[in-house]
Amino acid sequence: MLNIKPININGNNCIDSFLFSYAISLQREAPMVFSEDIGFLYSPADPEHPEVLGNRISTGLKLKFPLFEKYCGIKSDMHPPSSYEDILRVIKENLEQQRPVAVYIDAFWCPWHKFYNKVHDDHFCLVIGIDSESNLTCIDPGLYIENTCTLPFDFFKNGFGYYMTFQVSTITEKLDYTSVLKASLERAITSKSTENIRQFAEDIKFKLNMTEEFKDFKAKSSWSVDLLKNLEQISGARENYAKFLGYISEKCKEPRLSNFSADLLELQTKWQMVKVQLTKCYFMKSIEASIQSIYNLLYDISHIEEELINALYAVAASRYKEPEKSIRSKINIIRSINQTRRKAFIFCDKLYCFFVNIIRKRFSNSD
Repeated sequence: MLNIKPININGNNCIDSFLFSYAISLQREAPMVFSEDIGFLYSPADPEHPEVLGNRISTGLKLKFPLFEKYCGIKSDMHPPSSYEDILRVIKENLEQQRPVAVYIDAFWCPWHKFYNKVHDDHFCLVIGIDSESNLTCIDPGLYIENTCTLPFDFFKNGFGYYMTFQVSTITEKLDYTSVLKASLERAITSKSTENIRQFAEDIKFKLNMTEEFKDFKAKSSWSVDLLKNLEQISGARENYAKFLGYISEKCKEPRLSNFSADLLELQTKWQMVKVQLTKCYFMKSIEASIQSIYNLLYDISHIEEELINALYAVAASRYKEPEKSIRSKINIIRSINQTRRKAFIFCDKLYCFFVNIIRKRFSNSD
């Protein structure tokens, strides 16, 4: 059995979670794959379903295959399903060469999955061995499972599908950590990440269709609702970016970078609050007040992320020669200004709603 310990990464899908575990076992620079976890992409609406918002939001990178190859030297190859016997042969051959194999398993046939024997759903796990009773030994950190899992051959035979093999290469090029950091922040700035958050807030307030967004909620789980799943991944990405900053800080001996971790963890919590409040809306009869609260929260997030990205870029570009305390004070001043602006904005919005209600009443009385 290969010595790969399962390491869960909040908000990541099952594939990225076991790839991270594999990279750590090889002692590669795994935290570098979080270098793009600061963005917010808001894709154009689907012409066939323009009312759906959940499938339009992401950090900008659906899967981290290119980053695992670039920073960890792990190249992933996805193969279409062949026969059960062929996949089993590939697994055995790779294990003999000390390489794991990732396999698709229908959750209905996955004994440790909550959908086992209940619901058919897509899932991947990482095979790291075959035990004496001819069962596959797997890790599945994406489901927060800390130990190995046993997948009987018969179950795998019923639920197999695509599988992934890996090629590992040695990375000889020395990384320029500061350049990687600057590039990640520049991507967030040029892609108008914070403006996208504000546009998403506007659409949540004026276009949200709860019935359409949550149509699969009862059938499966929150992970089957794109809006909730993608918010979970965006929230987890902020924590992951904090890990990336901590790693960069250590490599560059730049303690100011790791000091921004608290801001990123605050953002992680706020994104989680958006997800929780939207879930509450699904169960409520009157959601206007909650939608307004979510709208305000998203604007709050957009301002904090904007401040944070700009401050981090200033540190990365060495534009500030001031000590960290001075940078923090600047951020706090900007935050105070933004809070005043938000209060004024909320007041104007309430005033607008007040007059709209008066006009509506007058028209209804005149009828």
